[in-house]
Amino acid sequence: MPLFFLKLRRGSEDVPNDTEPQEFTDLEAAWIEAIQALREMSAPAAYDGIEITNTDGSVLLMVSTRDALN
Repeated sequence: MPLFFLKLRRGSEDVPNDTEPQEFTDLEAAWIEAIQALREMSAPAAYDGIEITNTDGSVLLMVSTRDALN
């Protein structure tokens, strides 16, 4: 299964994130997890969203907090 990083984003600040990738069946499964994570956070508005990257660090998708909460 592919590995993805789900990285919280807040402007240009360096936000602490997990250093280990997560295994998902595909990018859509990672996207669903990012949306659920933002919805479950106690203060999601404090973040711009979650960036999904591959193990090379290439950004595959950005899930905005605004989209996740609508």
